[in-house]
Amino acid sequence: MGNLSQNMDEKTLNNIFEEFGLVKSVTLVKDFYTNRSRGFAFVEMFSSQDALAAIESLNNKTFLGKRIVVNKRERV
Repeated sequence: MGNLSQNMDEKTLNNIFEEFGLVKSVTLVKDFYTNRSRGFAFVEMFSSQDALAAIESLNNKTFLGKRIVVNKRERV
């Protein structure tokens, strides 16, 4: 997911996605030097159906003043 507010944290992301099912992991990408959010994160859910429901519901929604982008990333 992208275009996140710099005030977004992993706990908040987890709470947002838990509304759709069990969250396996949340990784908020932070700048190495400042430890501030770089504006994107990876959320992994146990169920692909729950993940798709979250994507459909959350994409283009506004959180903390920013319209977020949520999409699926295929595993390599």
